[in-house]
Amino acid sequence: MKALKSHVKDLDSKAISIFLAQISETKHTRLTSVEYTVTIFEDIARFHGTLIVPHIDNIMLTIIKTLSYSIDPFACSKVVSAIARYGIDPMTYDAKKQEIMHSLCKPLSDSLLARQENVSYGAALCLHALVESDNWQFCSSQMVNEVCQRVTVGLEKPVQGDSHMGLVMALVKCNGLVVEGYARLLVRAGVKILSMDDCQKRLLAIQMVKSLIRDLDFKSIVSELTFLIEEFQKLQNDQMTDVKEAAFEAAQTAKRMLWSNVDVSLKEGLFSGQIKSPASAIESSETRDDHEDEFTGFLHTSPIKGDLRSATASPLRSRSYVDVNNFNLSTAPRKPDKSVQVPDDDSRTKSQFRRFRSSSSSKCNCRPDSNYDQNGFCESFTNEDERLNDTSKLASVIPTNGNNDLQQCQELVHETKVKSQILSAVSIYNGLFVLLVAVVWYLWIRDVDDGYDLVPT
Repeated sequence: MKALKSHVKDLDSKAISIFLAQISETKHTRLTSVEYTVTIFEDIARFHGTLIVPHIDNIMLTIIKTLSYSIDPFACSKVVSAIARYGIDPMTYDAKKQEIMHSLCKPLSDSLLARQENVSYGAALCLHALVESDNWQFCSSQMVNEVCQRVTVGLEKPVQGDSHMGLVMALVKCNGLVVEGYARLLVRAGVKILSMDDCQKRLLAIQMVKSLIRDLDFKSIVSELTFLIEEFQKLQNDQMTDVKEAAFEAAQTAKRMLWSNVDVSLKEGLFSGQIKSPASAIESSETRDDHEDEFTGFLHTSPIKGDLRSATASPLRSRSYVDVNNFNLSTAPRKPDKSVQVPDDDSRTKSQFRRFRSSSSSKCNCRPDSNYDQNGFCESFTNEDERLNDTSKLASVIPTNGNNDLQQCQELVHETKVKSQILSAVSIYNGLFVLLVAVVWYLWIRDVDDGYDLVPT
């Protein structure tokens, strides 16, 4: 065999066909002779290029037969990759390139579901080498679809694993749109492999599912993300450190994909408004030591009512509890005090006075050393005369401020209108002036031309 390899360079087109036929028909008595035969195919493809194309069918049959002998499948994958690289001329028509790729892929695709584990393993490895070659782009969509279908079915068998998952990851990078149709089935097959005892297969399954999450369209796997996160979290207690770290990274990737593709309207509802520090939560945490280690999340005002709500979606956020000792009677609804109402008919004054009164009462409630009467008012407002005096002062101040703001707005609008009118008038005058100059210039030029046309007498 070594002597034959030395004469490969001197073969011509006729000698190549005879040489390949003799090698294919040779009965190998030892495994080493089979390995040498495969390497001869690689040398012929490298030295003679397109001359090997007519013999692809016979070479592929020999490769499939070689895989059944439990020979190292990496040698066969090198042969297939060399034929795809050197056997396709860049100047050849695309139809011819597609035909050559089909001749290489079809026998390997049919062997993905072979009963012999060696054949299916080697076929997946050879297809992996083809997918990573530069000429894989000329493979037809029907062939790619067939490969995806067969590798998906092959992963459901418990005996398959390493090479099939590597082929899936290669297909995701090169033919993601086709793989999206099989994304859910591939995810389920990968999760099933996670329960196996082989740590190497578990690690490859995590890497395969992570590539599906990262490289495919979000819509194709959105229904499986929550399930995947739960399965990855179960592997946090795995004995193998590599599996544990890979599962953690895959879970983080799934969470990022899940939250980065949240609906825009939901994001606006979660994060619109001004974010404030939860002062009430801080005060309540001082009185309750049971919840001092929990994060309650940031609170922000609602864009409609201004109510405080949490910006985090975590269901583990602590809730506020009602205590009998801390219960404040001022929060209960009570009848309005007629003596404090503003005698003015302006609704705006009344509403602003109510807000002033509520803010004042809330400030009093925040003080821990303040005393309340049975109606819930502060001691500073127990005097009826003082409330009436404050009411009259507020009623006299609020309308004035409102009138001043309204007058300033009206003046600003008036100035804006005047400026716009002046600009429009100036532009009209400029246009008329330019038009007048053009007309005068045209008439003057015409008179000059008429003067030159006169015949001297």
